Amino acid sequence: MGPFSKNKSEYDVEAAPAEKSVSSSENGSGIVPDEGAVPAETFVLGDSWYARTQRLAGKFGVEQRGIERVPSDERSDAGMSQIGTLWLSANMVVSSFAIGALAYPVFYLGFIDTILIIFFVNIMGILPVCFFSTFGPRFGLRQMVLSRFYFGWYGVKIIAVFNILACIGWSSVNVIVGAQLFNAVNHNMPGWAGILVISVSTFLITLFGYKIVHTYERYSWIPCLIIFLIVLGEFAHSGQFENIPMGVGKSEAGSALSFAASVYGFSTGWTSYAADYTVYQPVNRSRKSIFLWTFAGLSFPLLFTQMLGAAIATAMAANNG
Repeated sequence: MGPFSKNKSEYDVEAAPAEKSVSSSENGSGIVPDEGAVPAETFVLGDSWYARTQRLAGKFGVEQRGIERVPSDERSDAGMSQIGTLWLSANMVVSSFAIGALAYPVFYLGFIDTILIIFFVNIMGILPVCFFSTFGPRFGLRQMVLSRFYFGWYGVKIIAVFNILACIGWSSVNVIVGAQLFNAVNHNMPGWAGILVISVSTFLITLFGYKIVHTYERYSWIPCLIIFLIVLGEFAHSGQFENIPMGVGKSEAGSALSFAASVYGFSTGWTSYAADYTVYQPVNRSRKSIFLWTFAGLSFPLLFTQMLGAAIATAMAANNG
């Protein structure tokens, strides 16, 4: 029978008994034993509808594993650079650019204080993402499943609700901003059509799971970077930039903190997915390497796009749009 035929106590990700034995030498090496890990072949055993569906999905390259723990011998993703390129692609986007562009139109901040906020707050915001990314290879668990150990069986349900709301919110922001970009390029394309194109494309890519997502993200940052470099070149050539001085007083402090909250929320919001993208990395993978690749993959696109957005928004304000 398939995994769904097991009762809850047998199949609970944390509470389940060990599927594979672990030697005492492994236990003493800092590697977490494979208690509760579910081998890949488990998903396709039997003649249940679940097993048949899993076998069909496997033929099309769809990831068959859900939140179940990955056994250590199946954490065999050899690539390291793809950790960085995944975060690079995920943040080399218009949404990140738009966060930086909010600085003056919404919060009336000067250029220098905007740049300082973008730099220091982003660095602070991505540290939790980098830290929890190192947990994927060690435990073989997804981030929200790991959170059960921090918040407990009932506490994590609250966290899960907040995570769902955040996913819905950011997904809405991404498709709307993307649709607006489509409309700016082609005025004959209505907003709903742009939203539909982005939503369907996102669904098709993520449907196949871990490997396809990593493969797509390994290259998708390239055209985005080219576009942003063209924008930067045109902006620099225009000579329209004029610095807006830093403000003072309580109003400035309040605006700075509000903008900082927006920047921090954007960067640290990836924490709830952090371990998901390293869960197939080898169990003995260097935690330092994973941390640094994640840091590099997040810091460059966030700082580049948000600072560019802030500069262009400042120039538009100084020149009355």
